[in-house]
Parts: sequence; C-alpha cells; structure tokens
Amino acid sequence: MPNNPDILSIFLSLTKVSQKWTNYFDVYTQYLSPYINKSCNLLEIGVENGGSLDLWNQYLGSSCNIYAIDINPSVLNHQYSFPVNITIGDQADPLFLEKFIEKTPPFDVIIDDGGHMMNQQINSLFYLFPHLKSPGIYIVEDTHTSYWKNYGGGLYNSNSFIEKSKLLIDLLNRQHFPLSPTNLEIIFRDLHSIQFLNSLVIFEKKTYQESKTIYNHH
Repeated sequence: MPNNPDILSIFLSLTKVSQKWTNYFDVYTQYLSPYINKSCNLLEIGVENGGSLDLWNQYLGSSCNIYAIDINPSVLNHQYSFPVNITIGDQADPLFLEKFIEKTPPFDVIIDDGGHMMNQQINSLFYLFPHLKSPGIYIVEDTHTSYWKNYGGGLYNSNSFIEKSKLLIDLLNRQHFPLSPTNLEIIFRDLHSIQFLNSLVIFEKKTYQESKTIYNHH
C-alpha cells in the first residue's frame, strides 16, 4: 500500500456498492490518515451493501480491526476478504448499545452512517462516545436529516441531532464559567473539538486539560 493512498480513488474502484458525498473525502483524509498501517479499532454504524467497510480496510490497511453495527441481519451475507466483526442491533436502543460496549474494545474511530434518524444518531453518540479512545475521532454522516421532519428533525428543532450537538459547544469552554457536574459533562469530559461541515459533524476526543495563559515577558 502507498504511504499516502488516495481514498477517493480507492472508493471509485470498490466492487461493493457505497454512496458518499464528495466533501467527505477530504475529511476522511484529514482525520483517518494518521491511522494508516497502524494498529487501530474502527467501528462503523451502518453496513448496507458493505462498500464502506471495504473502503476502510483498503485505505487503513490490515492492521485496522473493523467492527460494524447494522439493524438488518441480511448484511451478514456479505463476503469480505478481511476479518470484520458485525453485530446486529438497533443503534437507537440503549440496552443494545450497553451490551455492545461490554463485548467490544474501545475504538479509535467511530463513523455513524446508520439510519440517520434523530434518536439513532443521538443515542449512539451519547452511549458510544465514552467508549471512544482518547485521542479518538467520532464522525456522524448525513446530518442533513436533522432538517427533515420525516427523520424526526426540522430547522431549529430542539430534538434534532444538530441542535443537540450545539449544546455541547459550551462544554468546550467550561473552564471559563461555573458548571455543576451533569451527565453531559461526564459523558463528554474529554471532548476536545467539534467541527460542523455540510452534512457532517466531527467530534474529536483528547484527554481534558484546562488552557493556561502564558506571557512572553517583553
């Protein structure tokens, strides 16, 4: 494998079907390239035709351990040339997520390309983010459904994934104002950054450290 493989070229050459927005590939290169040929654990929510699992394997290399969640048992019929651990279950179900966490190792990368319903995206983030390594990356795709009523969203709908994600912005600045410990603060204690892009939200996890002012003494 080349030192810097072109993930878009790999995607276009896949034999299994997959569908991505064009702006995703720069994000994959930025956040996933540090894991190329490194030992890592990647979880993708949503298997469908299996193309993206093949993409991660070809891009990251055989040292990456690939896990997946899907609600449809038929995805178990896909054949792969590499090991992949697929668990059948509903990503919106807290009980399923708790059991899944108990039997899987912490992940370096989590990619949510599942059902895209609001309760699916929200519950998955809240339950799986603590199971993400630090440092680690959590990518939620197709967040445009936050604006679609038939997915439980709508512009400025407080129950949409986008609006819930906005609530986490204050946690990034929590050293600057009084904050009583809450479930959000506990779950996202090591949240380092949030990046909002067209139909994507990327959560970066790093061990929390308060920022300090420094002087140059001039």
